[in-house]
Amino acid sequence: MTQVEEEDYGFFKVNVDAPLHEYTAKEAMELQRIYFLQKATGKGLGRVVMKRIEIYAQKLNKKVVWLKVMDSSSAVSFYEKCGYKVVGETKLDIEGVHTKFQRQLIMEKLL
Repeated sequence: MTQVEEEDYGFFKVNVDAPLHEYTAKEAMELQRIYFLQKATGKGLGRVVMKRIEIYAQKLNKKVVWLKVMDSSSAVSFYEKCGYKVVGETKLDIEGVHTKFQRQLIMEKLL
């Protein structure tokens, strides 16, 4: 949970040992979820949380942090501004999800 002055603003979840391409589970960490409430947007909290996640990964001797994001999401440009690069794509194959929302980008940041 992300809090500012005892107030909740969102949450994130990481998978500490998550292999990606040539990186082993020991070398890679996945940011699985990051969500903020509307009241938290525009306050710089996203960048602060991303930096803390990267610092945590470095303490664990990880070489890369990676994530998946819908290609149609405005979050793609946010992650790019944080230094993440697109390294692949995948398909969200869940029944009922419209095909235009199924494509996900895989993004990584080397540490």
